[in-house]
Amino acid sequence: EIFTRLLEEAATATWHGQEWTATVTALETRCRPFWPTARPARARPGGSEGIMRLLLAGCFRRVESEPGAEEVFAFCHHSLALCLAARRIVRLVRLMSQQLKQYRANPDKGWNAETVWMSWFEVCGPAGLEGLLYTAVRRELTLHPVRTVWEWQKQLSWLFSQLLQELPMVVPAATSHRLLMTRVQHAERALLAVLNGCARHTGRRSPRWAVDATALGTWLHRVRCQRSEADLGSAVLGWLSHLDLSGMVLRLADLWGADLQATDLRGADLYWANLGQADLRGADLRDANLEQANLVGASLPAAHAEGAAANF
Repeated sequence: EIFTRLLEEAATATWHGQEWTATVTALETRCRPFWPTARPARARPGGSEGIMRLLLAGCFRRVESEPGAEEVFAFCHHSLALCLAARRIVRLVRLMSQQLKQYRANPDKGWNAETVWMSWFEVCGPAGLEGLLYTAVRRELTLHPVRTVWEWQKQLSWLFSQLLQELPMVVPAATSHRLLMTRVQHAERALLAVLNGCARHTGRRSPRWAVDATALGTWLHRVRCQRSEADLGSAVLGWLSHLDLSGMVLRLADLWGADLQATDLRGADLYWANLGQADLRGADLRDANLEQANLVGASLPAAHAEGAAANF
């Protein structure tokens, strides 16, 4: 169990590094709290003997680095790194859910929203959670019972609603404002990504918490990257399925290619919204305002559109 936990932390260190690599110092920093023995007195510069044994155990390979620079390592198999990092993320989700429940039962125990956010930021802030890692997280979630994941989904949905309300969330200092904002966006996007992974496993819509009608649209404008000729997609738009967005104001929103499967859009204001190529299968569009909305190429089979004010 300890060895597995060490590998999870090592994988997290490589995820946080450049192109899934990490220096010995970075590996030791993440693994030290879980190392069962104290650091050896005769440790080589830049790392402990225990960490080096781990690196040379067959899981890692050296990566070419600049002359004189600290040694850099990567997992021999990238798929293993993805699996272990996903396990670390899901382990944190389980812990967050447990701590939030304890706090609600007794404020003297457990974690409040700010403490939960700090823990999430520490793991998911340094690097983005998307692509193959998102797929690995979804796969890891399927290993847990639907009933358990539903409990996690409810807790993550509540935390996401707190985020949308922009309640004060303490974050560590960074070397620059841009770096800080990048890490905050990584953590926020990751929260939606894992929430979406939970919803896809349970097949249930995430619970709706009271938020301002414009909150989601405002948040999407802040965290979504500008489209470019080379990259027309936006990962965050692929995580909007199985949400309750009823009554949300998304006027002129750029939702091109968004995954809105099974999302509740009843009464949503989508005036002039760009829903081109969007996946709306199973979405509930009753009483939604779709006036002048772009639905070219959108997948609409089985969508509930009775009473929608559509003009496109």
